[in-house]
Amino acid sequence: MPEASRSGLYRKAEIPAEGDREREQEGGRKNKLVHPRFLAGAMFFILWAFLWAGTIISVHPAPRAIWQFRGVILCTIPGSWPLFQFNEYGCYCSFGGSGTPGDELDRCCQNHDDCYTQAWGISKCSKFLPNPYSMSYAYTCSETSIACQGDIDPCQTHICECDGEAALCFSRVKYNVWHKSLERKKYCQ
Repeated sequence: MPEASRSGLYRKAEIPAEGDREREQEGGRKNKLVHPRFLAGAMFFILWAFLWAGTIISVHPAPRAIWQFRGVILCTIPGSWPLFQFNEYGCYCSFGGSGTPGDELDRCCQNHDDCYTQAWGISKCSKFLPNPYSMSYAYTCSETSIACQGDIDPCQTHICECDGEAALCFSRVKYNVWHKSLERKKYCQ
């Protein structure tokens, strides 16, 4: 017998019982019962994951929505870097917002947030899917102007108009580099 088997590295295969062997030959698997606590835990986890995902979806914009807003901003401010320049600007140009806007650009973001809040009252805008933060829309861009397409539903139209107004507002106001990455706890009360 090799030295490794004495130390426990090699183990003998368990020989199945007679009934197990017959079930396997018939093509069936061993019938194992799942413990009720496991089922309850699994169901709780699935429910928790679903509710958590719905909360995240309703609170934070989806990448698709951010990318689409980026495109609208690029239409009004060609050559800009919207995700870098406007995210984390002032008190309102990011997720959430509070306090008094620091300047006109920050006020554009506050108005954009308010516009999205108004969307919750529109039919076909829900707190789950589709919602204003995950909804896509069709628009055209022509020489720094935005036109929302007419064949979209009221929620899509509203969101498109919110993004278009914010992008136009961004293009009309001054960008203050000192308001980028502003300490919100200190300045946005």
